Amino acid sequence: MSLLSTLASNLILALAVIIALDNLGVRLSFLGGALGVLGIGFGIGLQTLASNMIGLVVILLEKSIQVGDLIEVDGILGTVVEIKARSTTVMSRDNIAIIIPNSHLISNKVVNWSHRDRKTRMHLKVGIGMDASRLDLAVALLKEIAGAHPEVLPDPAPDVWFSEFGASSFNLEVIYWIEDGTRRHNVLSDLNFSIARRFSEEGIDLPYPHTVVILPDGSGAAEISPLAPRQGTGR
Repeated sequence: MSLLSTLASNLILALAVIIALDNLGVRLSFLGGALGVLGIGFGIGLQTLASNMIGLVVILLEKSIQVGDLIEVDGILGTVVEIKARSTTVMSRDNIAIIIPNSHLISNKVVNWSHRDRKTRMHLKVGIGMDASRLDLAVALLKEIAGAHPEVLPDPAPDVWFSEFGASSFNLEVIYWIEDGTRRHNVLSDLNFSIARRFSEEGIDLPYPHTVVILPDGSGAAEISPLAPRQGTGR
């Protein structure tokens, strides 16, 4: 309300100044061009406002985005907290409010993690040493660790896929479901900690990058690892 009263008082003041100058004989023809430019800007502003309001109507009719949904727009992930005539407010995981024009939401790709069903399927990739005798144990441990997490849903139950043979590892993939997509990074971190600890206790190798170098004279081979200290550095 204060904004409208301020705008009205400014318009009245501007009219009073124009009338006073005209009575004093000051030529005001230059105002025609200025008002024309102002009109163009006003028209562009109205066009933007209209497109955002049309975006609001589309969002409300399709129900593609609703308050409480977890959405991802332009790499920004957050929860919809408010949908207004011109814009939609999304609160990020860092508690930062992001104002997104409604027209942007209907004209660009939007990932809605909560649309129709809040459950989200997650993927966790794990590479183990190429020892086939430890493969069944690794699969059993991964299912046990995922199933024991309180935020992993029991139905569908966690599963493990053998995705591929890596350069120096058997690559496995843990498939599990969670209810709250905003917690997916927390759950992933918890599972990684548990996997690293349990695999160490059970003697399952988690491979790391290494290179085997054959000496030209055939006298032997040297293995270089980025995790091992370099020889001759004095450190």
